[in-house]
Parts: sequence; structure tokens; C-alpha cells
Amino acid sequence: MTFESLCMGCMQDRGSEENCPHCGWREGNPPESPLQLPPRTVLDGRYLVGRALGQGGFGITYLGWDLNLDRKLAVKEYFPRELCTRGRDNSTVQALTQKVKDTYGVGLTRFLDEGRALARFQDHPGIVAVLAYFQENGTGYIVMAYVDGLTFGEYLEQRGGRVSFEIALNTLIPVMDTLNQVHAANLLHRDVSPDNIYITRSQQVKLLDFGAARYAVGEQSRSLDIILKPGYAPEEQYRSRGRQGPWTDVYAVGATLYRALTGEAPPPALDRLAHDDLEPPSRRGVQIPAASETVLLKALALRQEDRFQTIAEFQHALIETSRAPDLSIVRQPEPPKPREDARKKPEKRRLLWGIAFAVIALCVGAVLVRILGEKHPAIVSFTVTPTVVSQGGSVSLRWQTRDSNEVLLDGQKVPLSGERTKANLLKDSKFTLTITGPNGVITSASAAVEVKPPLLPPRILFSVFPRRIESGKSVAVRWDVQNASQVFLDDQLVPNSGSKTISGLTESRNFNLRVSDGAGKNIERSVAVAVQIPRHVVTETPPVPKPAEPSIERPSISFRGDHEVITRGQSVALHWSVTGATRVHIVPGFPVLAPAGTVTVSPSENTDYLLLAEGPGGSASKQFSVRVLSPALPSSVPLSIIAFSASPTAIPEGSSAVLRWDVRGAARVTISPNIGVVGTSGSLTIRPANTTLFTLVASASDGSSIAQQLKIIVSPR
Repeated sequence: MTFESLCMGCMQDRGSEENCPHCGWREGNPPESPLQLPPRTVLDGRYLVGRALGQGGFGITYLGWDLNLDRKLAVKEYFPRELCTRGRDNSTVQALTQKVKDTYGVGLTRFLDEGRALARFQDHPGIVAVLAYFQENGTGYIVMAYVDGLTFGEYLEQRGGRVSFEIALNTLIPVMDTLNQVHAANLLHRDVSPDNIYITRSQQVKLLDFGAARYAVGEQSRSLDIILKPGYAPEEQYRSRGRQGPWTDVYAVGATLYRALTGEAPPPALDRLAHDDLEPPSRRGVQIPAASETVLLKALALRQEDRFQTIAEFQHALIETSRAPDLSIVRQPEPPKPREDARKKPEKRRLLWGIAFAVIALCVGAVLVRILGEKHPAIVSFTVTPTVVSQGGSVSLRWQTRDSNEVLLDGQKVPLSGERTKANLLKDSKFTLTITGPNGVITSASAAVEVKPPLLPPRILFSVFPRRIESGKSVAVRWDVQNASQVFLDDQLVPNSGSKTISGLTESRNFNLRVSDGAGKNIERSVAVAVQIPRHVVTETPPVPKPAEPSIERPSISFRGDHEVITRGQSVALHWSVTGATRVHIVPGFPVLAPAGTVTVSPSENTDYLLLAEGPGGSASKQFSVRVLSPALPSSVPLSIIAFSASPTAIPEGSSAVLRWDVRGAARVTISPNIGVVGTSGSLTIRPANTTLFTLVASASDGSSIAQQLKIIVSPR
């Protein structure tokens, strides 16, 4: 599958078809809204954006693709539509007015804080994993794992708008388990509703869209219609100084349960303050134990002090009352009226009816005890991490079950919950978890991992013929690249193999070929063509010679490196100083340079670096060769950021600062914004126009990554 054939509607290979055969998406379709990013936008130099999955008042979620790891994901963009707009470049986001600029900025900070906080729950089965978060285009982005399924709201619509008490409770128990751990980390959700509960195809229940940033905007904005969902938000969320806590999420979970049972959300909390007309579910024909209904109504109490103070209390009360026998959910038959001839023996009739009712009550009670006390085996979660590995790699399997008698992983007995490592994978694999319940009920779930062949180094053939021509002539550029993901000729994307004729060259130039391998590493090749001006034979009387002009000296060059021999994976700094030149460049890799400076390179093979200087007096060059040795042993260094600093961290407008970094165990290192892929260690002189938050992301070959941020403050002169 190539970059061009990737469908922006489903991220599958559409081949050469304009309309995707999988989803019908037509290549070139504009976004559904002008407020959305155009399809094929690339963020952080790595994440390809497709169609929008959803847009709310606070953000936009897109289908995405990781260009480095070749996997589908979801990208959430901070976009509070009442506070900001999209720029003319279709990418930049900016505050609508100067008045709301500070509010927008505070919300952005909280949005990134949300990503940072949720990254701690990456392995939690009840929360969609956060893979990365960063700032770009004047806004923020959170990259999440892609999960396939439907929301609880969509599930309810499929079931006619409402479900039984048992189904609703079984769906919300994993949600409450998740909230218990989130609250233990001093976080609140603040937006629990059927639309933010997701049921995957493997029957996992996950909680979406945490509202840390939403709460920040709510503190400073009156646009509460885009912040709160009427019916699910308690009254304290409508007040700027309302005291919020776990009891706030208790109300929202209770409102979600009420909606699942009755088909409608409770009346908005502000309406209930004026006149509380909340009907108990039983009055609307819902079959629910009376004790459980009392628990639900307590969770929906208007005053926060009248509710359960923690999710754990609410969850425990619901489970206990649902298992207790409760005859109020069964309508008892009315006794028939006595016949006229039976009035002679009223006492005997009463005795017989009493015995009959006692027997009925005992039978019904026994049935209810059996039904409500029955265990319901379930696979709470079953995941494999990562889902894509190289041949010979390892994955981690994690599972959690409930009320199961026996658990089998690929036919082998394992604990009810646990973790296993599968090593030395040689082909695509599918793992199956099977559980057996008390009544012999068998449930299973599967998790698959894709095994890719080991990455081979790119093989590059690049030539230009002829290398020396007269002005106005043509040259043929040919290339053939294997084992590469993308190929660029002079920064233009081209097929992996091809040729091109360049006509009418009037001056010398370099042709540059840039190749990206499967790990995202760039390799560059450069070929120079010299153009000569033809000499004409003089047949007429030569003109009177002009006075000789003063000679202009050729450029003077100083060019050296810190090391001549390095081990693969190490870096070397190249230093240069040139006088008398109008153009300076180093091949391969650096087409435009200042007259003096330093760059850091990490060649993977023996490389000759050639410094070329061109000026009025001619051209000059100097070469520095780097010999690259293979490491003695395979690297087993854990992924870590040793250093990421700036000197200085506060500068006047128009001044420069030097970024320095040192990363261990990484296959790819990027710095954003505007810098891109760098070596595993080095330094770079930058001149930011305004205060900028730089983010260094280090990615290992197994797909894991870590990040560190650094702010450089720019003050006006």
C-alpha cells in the first residue's frame, strides 16, 4: 500500500480507484465542514489526517494514519467553535477576537494537560489509549488508538431506545470501575453520557472524551450550551463556582442509567431546581427492583450532599440491591371474588387462599433469588500490545474477566486476570481467550497481531548523464530505489523507480534524492552537473580591449568534523566557515547554509561530505570523510531522553538560542514545531519569532515512544 493509494475515508488500500471499494470515499473530497482540516494534512511530520469522525462544540476527531508504524488511529483536535476559527491556510487555528484569546489559551493548556494525564492510563482496558499529544497550527492534538464499534447511545437506538435493567447495569459496571481509578488519580470526567461510552466489537466498554479542558473554558465562558449536556450535568456544573467532585460524575452515571431504562434523559438540572418533576422509572413501566430504584434516585439528587459521594458507594449499592430478592417487580394476581355458594364457609376459603398466596410468594421469591443472584461471566478486557511487530519481536497479552470459573488462553489454563508475553513471533498471529461460567456458558474473545518482515536497508541507484554539458543542453536523471517507503527528487514525491529529462540548463546545479526507509529515517544522495558556456570563434576584428578589472579571489573555506570514525547510531558535528561566497551548501543533505555554522549528522554508512562554496570569484570545495563502524553487539539500551535543553531559554525578539539533545535507544527522534527528524544527539541554532513550546518525541523500533517539552520565551525589544 502506497501513500497515494491510502483511502482517507477508511485508511485501507483503494488501489488505483477514485472511489474506494471498501467505503465509497472519493479521492479529492473536501472536508464536510470548512472548519475541519483538509484530508491528507500531515501533523507533527508523522500523522496523516483523513475524514472527520465527529465534531462537537469543543473539538474535532479525525481518522488518522501513523506514517511511521503503518497503523490506523484517531486524532483529536482542540477546536472550541465559539472561541476560534480556521485560518486561510486551512490549517492554522486562531482565537476569534482578542477578547477571548486568553480564554482560548487557558483551554488549550488544559486540553494538553488532559492528554498528559490520560497517557498514564494507556494500558487501562476502560480508557482509549493516548499515544501522543503535541501543539501545532496554533492549537493542540491528542493522538489515540483507533477502536471499532459504536457508542452506547447508538446501541440504545438499535434496541428501540431503551434496554432492560440487567443489560444497562452490565454496561455501566465497567464504566464505574474506570471512574473509580480515574477519581483515585484526582481526575474527573465531567461529561459522562451515552455518547461518551463506547462498546467495541470485542464487547469492551471504554470511556471517551474527558473534560479537563472543557471545564477550564467553562470557568471563563458563558457559552454553557457547548460545554454541558442537558439532562446529564448536575446543577453545580452550571455555576462558575459550583463545588465539583466524584459526586458530579455520580449524577452523570445515574442520568445515563435513567436514559437507558426509560428512553429519555432526566429533565435538565436547572429545570428541576424550579420544579422537580423527575418520574421514577417504575412509573414509566420499567421493571426494576424497588431498592435499586431508590439507589438510582439518590444518585440523581439535586443537592450534591444528598447524593452518593463516590462512584464506589453508588456501584456497591446498585450491585447489592440488584441481587437481593425483591417482589415489587412482579405484579401479584388479584384473588378471584368468592362465589355465592362459597359464603357458607368464609373461614375455610380464607385459609385456602392464604396457603395459595404463600406458596406463590415462595416460588416467585426462589425464582428471583436464582435469577438476581446468578453470576454473569464476562471478558472485561483482552488486549495485545503492540498490534504490529517486526519478525522475531514480542507482544504483551493482558486480560481481565468477571464471574468466570475457568479461563483458557489458546487452550492453556491461566489466572482469571493477568498478563503473558509471547516472544519470537514469526508470522501473523491470533490469540483467543475463552472463559467458562457457573452454568457452563462459554464466552471467547480474540486479539490479533501483525508480524512484518525485518526492515532491509534501502538500495539506491542514482545517476545523472551527462555530468558536464554546454549551456542550454539537457541531462537525464535516473533512479532506482528498493526497500523504501517514500522517494523525493528535489523535494518532489516520485515513484521508487523512474527517469526524468531536464532541458535547457543554463547554470550548474545539484540534483538531490531523498529516501525514507520503513523506520522513518531519511537517506540523501546528491549529484552535481556542471554547465559550461561555449566559446565562440572570433572571425571579425576583435574589439578594443577594456582596461583590466581587478581580480576577485575565490572563496576561502574552513571545513572539519569532530570525529573521523564513529559507530553506527552515533553522531558527528560538522563545522565550517566560508568567506567570499554567495552560496554555501553541503552534500549530501544541506542545500542552503549560512557562511558559517555547525550541523550534526548521523550517517549509517561511510559518507564523504563535500562543502561547496560559490562566489563572484569562482567556486571552491572541501571534503570531510566519516567512517562508520558497525556496533559490536545489538543495542539493548532502553528508550530514554538523557537531555533536552536550550541556551538561553529566554531571548529578546530577533535573537538566537541553541537547542541541545541526547537520546538513547531511539530509532527515530523528531522535534516540533518546524524542525522535524533529527539525530539521536546534537545541537541546532534557532531563531523563534515568538514564545514557542518545543516537543521532542523519541520512538523505539517496537512502536513505543516518549516525549519531553521545552519552552523558549521571546520578549519584545
